[in-house]
Amino acid sequence: AANARLFTDSGSAQSGVVASGDAAASMVIDFHARSTIEMVGESRMGYVEPVNATAINPDPIALVKGAEHRELAIRFIRYVLSEPGQRLWITRAGAPGGPRLTSLRRLPVRRSVYADPTNFTDNVNPFASASEFNTSNARKKTFGIIGELIQMSMIDLLDDLRRTRASILASPRAAELDAVLGVFPFDQTEALRRMGLWRKATAVQRLALQRQWTGDFAEEYRRLRAAAATR
Repeated sequence: AANARLFTDSGSAQSGVVASGDAAASMVIDFHARSTIEMVGESRMGYVEPVNATAINPDPIALVKGAEHRELAIRFIRYVLSEPGQRLWITRAGAPGGPRLTSLRRLPVRRSVYADPTNFTDNVNPFASASEFNTSNARKKTFGIIGELIQMSMIDLLDDLRRTRASILASPRAAELDAVLGVFPFDQTEALRRMGLWRKATAVQRLALQRQWTGDFAEEYRRLRAAAATR
């Protein structure tokens, strides 16, 4: 994060930032990247899925309770989950069974669709490449607050983070302090405690917690800069 040029305000913007040359690389949602590559060409931009560091999850579909057009909605859901409906997601625009104008470049959830990749936009099979994340139940419980902690420690304090990293890299203690910078300044137990506080807090209380925890991260950065300045 200390090397980040910017944080975008939406999940669809990163691929455009890389394609324009404003950033060298970025985390991105797969179909956004592939759609951008289709526009700008593979010579300008590429897409990779790091092993054991890429999440593959399906898009949900559901029937709204009390839907006004219930039968029509059910028919639509059945079509989306059918073989032709699933092939539509990944078949090239203009090809038989594909969209008329624009390729969707999304991953079907039916395993059987991948048996015949004819006219696929991308040579991909998540069932062949997927693996389970090696993570503990305790760590999974903190997922609900990890985004907030990233916001407070990296996005809101990006300038502080950059200055801290620069100070560390210029220090004789660079290896030692860079390892410290790469982890949160509290353990799993404290992360779970903070998540409990966050979930129970009102909107006003969350603002207070945000100020407090952002201040904690800022203090940690100040401490690391001071340590980097010592010989």
